[in-house]
Amino acid sequence: MGLPARQSGRARVVSRKRQTEASRCACGSEDLKPLGKGRTSVVYEYVPARFEKQVHVQEVLACACGRGVVTAPPPAKVVDRGEYGPGFLAHVVTSK
Repeated sequence: MGLPARQSGRARVVSRKRQTEASRCACGSEDLKPLGKGRTSVVYEYVPARFEKQVHVQEVLACACGRGVVTAPPPAKVVDRGEYGPGFLAHVVTSK
């Protein structure tokens, strides 16, 4: 579906960080370093009076031991692997 051409260039970036108490490797170490730019996922959301493209960046951390990787949780979705947020889907359902 996508956004109208006039809005396709705009995207709000939402950074998702790991909770400090949850940033622990399976080996028990808390010495974690960033691993790349992080995972990105796109969610199209309806904010009253406009549609918005949100780019969620999940922080990915690697353990110093070399065996563990910890990733921040993804955004909540109504449909697995879906690109549309709950506000967008609610707007579609109620506007019909």
